Amino acid sequence: MTKTAITRHVKDWWPVHLVLLAAISVIGVGLSGNSLVAGCTSNLCNSIRTLQWEALTAGLLGLAGGFSVIVSTRKQILHSERVAQQQREDFLLADVNIKLADIENFCTGGEAFMRISLELYKENELNSPADEIIKLLYSEDGISHVRRVILSADEIRKSNIIPLPLQGSFDRLARTMNDLWRCITSTAFHNIPKLAAELERDIDSMRFELINYRKQILNLRLY
Repeated sequence: MTKTAITRHVKDWWPVHLVLLAAISVIGVGLSGNSLVAGCTSNLCNSIRTLQWEALTAGLLGLAGGFSVIVSTRKQILHSERVAQQQREDFLLADVNIKLADIENFCTGGEAFMRISLELYKENELNSPADEIIKLLYSEDGISHVRRVILSADEIRKSNIIPLPLQGSFDRLARTMNDLWRCITSTAFHNIPKLAAELERDIDSMRFELINYRKQILNLRLY
């Protein structure tokens, strides 16, 4: 559970916790009250001796149960509202999400390429032969699929599915992936960490732009 979730939980359930704490306190006073006020004859002490703690505890526990029902019902209503809102948004963005799916997959392919590149860098650091590493790039059971992901950038551009506000981020991402590929195929492995870090930033930027674009389209369609 995250810190935010814990804070929200405490905020929602504090009345229940407070009543339960009061009930526990009453039980404690009821069970040990006589020994605590032994020899005392004040009105307060006499009140503690005659305290009907069983009935008071039952009332407090009933109150806690009532609060629990209220809180649970409220949370169920809020959850249902969030689900309904999400379903509405998904419906309004269904066509947009289909068009942007290829760009999302391109980002996912870029993440895989980044991880593989860093693995190749580690292999090179271990003095593995460079020609053996290059063979992995083109082998059927190696990472030749990464090259297909990189080449798919042209297909995505030709399909005209890239919205104008996203073209700059997409082009930067594709360019960095190509630079990293050339770095590997030319055995310039010392440049891999720098380009991999740049690729990670470009992927994050592309996904940020995708989120903002969806928000803009959703706002236009909602209002």
